[in-house]
Amino acid sequence: MRAAVAREAAECTEKHGFSIARAFGGGLSLATNGVIETRRPQMPDINGDSNRLSFSDLCGMLPDLMQDRLDGIIRAELRHVPCGPPLLERGPLLEAAEQEIRRIEDEHTALVDSAASLDPPIVIALLPTVRARRDSEAIQQRRSEEQRAARAAREAAVNSQRAPDRVGQAKYLNEPAK
Repeated sequence: MRAAVAREAAECTEKHGFSIARAFGGGLSLATNGVIETRRPQMPDINGDSNRLSFSDLCGMLPDLMQDRLDGIIRAELRHVPCGPPLLERGPLLEAAEQEIRRIEDEHTALVDSAASLDPPIVIALLPTVRARRDSEAIQQRRSEEQRAARAAREAAVNSQRAPDRVGQAKYLNEPAK
């Protein structure tokens, strides 16, 4: 905001500096009949309409006042807008909130599991996020088991195709990739 006001002020001063100074300064003028008339200070007629000043005009004539006034307006409006903490503080706050949520979820899960182990069992639904996490873990576990079974099947196929005189197992499948 301050940079925008400064740009407008510089541009307005460059274009209309003399007109502004002349209008605010007043002056003397010689009438056609030879009488010297005093010209009172007045608003500059920058855009051809002396009753109307643009943002650029005000920035050019009163940059400090415009900066202070706009700063005050913005600060007053921000009091009514929930902006939250400064951007640099949000990361640690979010991380702390996520840890607290995880702690509460773990506590709830322990209570649900202990209720299920009672005689007679008490059935309480898990939190949706915990349910989703458990489902995801189960899917990953199933995929890992399927991959191990497929690998064992490939090893068995390779071993069964080996010549009878060569006893041993396929080692290349057990070695880590290079």
